[in-house]
Amino acid sequence: FPGENLIPFEIFPGLFYAASSEPLQKEKLSLIVKLVLLCTGIFLLTLLVSFLILRKVSNPLESMAKQALEIAREPSSPSLQLQEEKLEYIEFHNLAHAFNQVLRSLLETQEKLQGRAKELDASEKRYRSLVETSPIGILSTDKDWKIIFANQTLEEITNYSQADLCSMNFWDMVSPDEKDRMRQAGENYLRQGMQKGWEIRWIDKDGQPIWIELRTIRIEEDGKQAILVNVMDVTEQKQAREEKKELQAQLQHVHKMEAIGTLAGGIAHDFNNILLPIIGYTEMAIADLPEDSLIRKNLGEVLKAAELAKGLVHQILTFSRRTEKERKPLKIQPIIKESLKLLRASLPSTIEIRQNIDNECGAILADPTQIYQVIMNLCTNAYHAMREKGGILELTLTEVNIDSSDLHHNMDMNSGPYLRLAISDTGHGMDRAVVERIFDPYFTTKSPGEGTGLGLSVVHGIISSHDGYINVYSEPGEGTTFYIYLPQINVDTKVPETISSELAPKGEEYILLVDDDEQIVNVVQQILERLGYRVE
Repeated sequence: FPGENLIPFEIFPGLFYAASSEPLQKEKLSLIVKLVLLCTGIFLLTLLVSFLILRKVSNPLESMAKQALEIAREPSSPSLQLQEEKLEYIEFHNLAHAFNQVLRSLLETQEKLQGRAKELDASEKRYRSLVETSPIGILSTDKDWKIIFANQTLEEITNYSQADLCSMNFWDMVSPDEKDRMRQAGENYLRQGMQKGWEIRWIDKDGQPIWIELRTIRIEEDGKQAILVNVMDVTEQKQAREEKKELQAQLQHVHKMEAIGTLAGGIAHDFNNILLPIIGYTEMAIADLPEDSLIRKNLGEVLKAAELAKGLVHQILTFSRRTEKERKPLKIQPIIKESLKLLRASLPSTIEIRQNIDNECGAILADPTQIYQVIMNLCTNAYHAMREKGGILELTLTEVNIDSSDLHHNMDMNSGPYLRLAISDTGHGMDRAVVERIFDPYFTTKSPGEGTGLGLSVVHGIISSHDGYINVYSEPGEGTTFYIYLPQINVDTKVPETISSELAPKGEEYILLVDDDEQIVNVVQQILERLGYRVE
C-alpha cells in the first residue's frame, strides 16, 4: 500500500500488515463538520433565547427605571409609585413592592422633616421676635468679649446700629479710665458664676453717660465658648434713686427748717419785746429835742434802724406762723433806698454801690417786708459774687410796658405796665447749667455753711406771688443781672415816710396796763402818760 505505514506482527516476526486511514479521515471530517454545525446551532439558539429572556427582563427594568426617574423629578407627589400589577415575574413584583415601601417611608420621613422644619422656622421667628422686641438689651460675645450679636433694644439704649455694635468690643463703650477695672469685675462675675446683676457706666454714641445693669453667663455657640449678656438701662432708676436721696436730704432739711422756724418765732417774739423799749424811749427822746438838734437827727437814724429790725422781726414771725402777707399799694423807691443804706454799712469799701432810681415810677400792690427781703437777698448774693475782688453793685428802677410782641419771650407774663428793678453785679458770673437751676430749692454754689440754697427760691416765690416775673442774665467772668418785673397799679399813691415822727392822739382815760416784762410796762406807761392817759 503505497503511502501507508507497515505494522509488524509481534507473534510472527517478519510478518507485516498495513491498514488504510482514509475512511477514518473522512469520518473524522464528517464528525467535525456536524459538531461545528451543532455548536453553531446551539449558539444561535442560545442567542435567541438570551434575547427573548433579555426582553422579558429589560422591559420591566426599563419601566421601573422610567418610573423611578419620574419619582426623582417630583418626589413629594404621593401618587407616584411603581405599578406592581403590571410586572409579570414575582421577583420584579417583590422588588417593586419593596421599592414602593421604601418610597412611602421616605415620603413620610420627608413630610415629618418638612413639618419639623416649619416648626423650627416658626420657633426661630418667634424667639427672634422675642429677642428683638425684648425691653432688655441682649447681646452675645466671644470669649474675648468681641460682640457677635446685639438686639434692637441695645440699639435704642446705646444709639449704635447693630452693625456698629457687632464691630466693637463689649468694653469699648466703657470710659477709658474705668475700662480695666470694669473688665476685671466682669471676669470675676463670670468666674464666680454670680447671677446677681451689677451696674457699670457706658458712654453712648452721642457721648452721653448711661447706667446699665448687666447679667452675664457663659454659653456654647457653634461649638465655641461665648458669653450671653442681658443689658438693662437703669439710668432713670439710678437718677430716681439719687433724686430720692436728695429729696430725703431736702425733707430732713425742711424738718430742720421747721424746727428753726419754730425756734425763730420764739426768738423773734423775745426780740420784739427788746425792740419795743428801744423804739419807745427813742421816740420819747426825739419828742423832747428841738427840730434842729443833732442828737434828734442821730436818734432818728437809730429809730429807722429799729423800725427795719422790727420789720424783720415781723417777717420772721409771719414766716414761723405761715400767715398770709399784708399787701397794700406802695412805691418801692423808699424801700430800695433804705435797703441800700443798710447794705452800705455792712459791705466792704471794695464794693461800689450805684443806684438809678426813677422817682416818677408808679405804685405796686405788695408787702413792703417781702420787697425788702427780695432786695436784701439779691444784693447779698451780689456781694458774695464780688467779695474776693470787689466790684460794682448797681440797682436800676424804671417803668416798662410789656405788649403782645414781648410775650413770646415770657409766656407767664401779662401785657401791661410794669416796674422793672434790675440788680446787677460785676462778680464771677454763672454758666448756663447753674443759671438753669438757680431758682431750684436747696440748690447753691456756696460752700457748706455759707448758705441753704433757699434764698433765690424764696425770691422767686415772692415775685410769683405778686404776679411778677424774674429772670437772670449771666456769663462766666462778666457778672450777673437779675431783672424783676412787678405789675404797676393805677392808683395815686403818695410815697410814705419811712419813719413817722407824729405822735398819737392824746386822751384822759384810765388805762390798765399788764405785762410780765417790766421794761415794756415802764416804756408804755411813760408814752401813755405823755399823751395824757392815766395808767394803773
